[in-house]
Amino acid sequence: MTRRAPTRWANRGMILAAMSLSLFGCAADRPAQLEEANRAYQRGDYAKAQSNARPLADDAVKANPGDKLKGASAEAAYVTGISAYRARDYVTAERYLSLASNGADSKLVGDASVELGLLYSEQARHDLAAKAFVRASDNLTGQDRANACYYAGISQQKLGQWQSAYTMVSRAMSYADLDEGFRQRVATQARYNAFTVQLGAFENQPYATNEAVRYADRSRQMQLGLPRVMLASYQNKPLYLVWVGNFTNYAGAAAAKTRLGADRGMVVFYTAK
Repeated sequence: MTRRAPTRWANRGMILAAMSLSLFGCAADRPAQLEEANRAYQRGDYAKAQSNARPLADDAVKANPGDKLKGASAEAAYVTGISAYRARDYVTAERYLSLASNGADSKLVGDASVELGLLYSEQARHDLAAKAFVRASDNLTGQDRANACYYAGISQQKLGQWQSAYTMVSRAMSYADLDEGFRQRVATQARYNAFTVQLGAFENQPYATNEAVRYADRSRQMQLGLPRVMLASYQNKPLYLVWVGNFTNYAGAAAAKTRLGADRGMVVFYTAK
């Protein structure tokens, strides 16, 4: 079975393409239930995958409370967790991915921790996401480890832990044989040190100016300063971004976006001088 990154991360400009897992062991080493769970997961039948894998994990927990899961029982917890995650049952996903991430097999611990990090990030639980990605980085190798360090750094940046984030993002750059596109993305991320609210992006400068004026009174009342129009480029064409505010953490920027009533706005990283 091959696991790929959820599309939602790709849509946010994240990369997890290098992080894939072929669940270990040959078919003869696994219980038939787990084999069927794997096949169901591959088909996208996440309910069937859970119904086959979950009892194996539950039985192991009941038989040896407090012990780390290993072998087939750890794999069963992982399959249950990722199946629940794909089905958007986050409570079940968190429980079983946590069991797998605290198991005895380091590779499985790493991959389960990645999934937990993604789940926590999606829920804006950035403190737990950072911890999960750091644990993943301690149990993975190569590009997988670099990716985990990168995501840990992003989560720490969102918490305003800029020094710790810089350390983690820099660590992501330290591994050999990294994809050059990834290396460039990490280098860009390392330069960020603040957040701002992006009210819009326009190809036409007067439209951007009008948008800045539209929010000026509200942003002034909130003591955010006046919106500013920033020149960028997209596909070799000028793009005018309307930004307002300067925030040390993601939560503060997100709260300001809500108070501004900027429903179409978004919180973005930037480098403050």
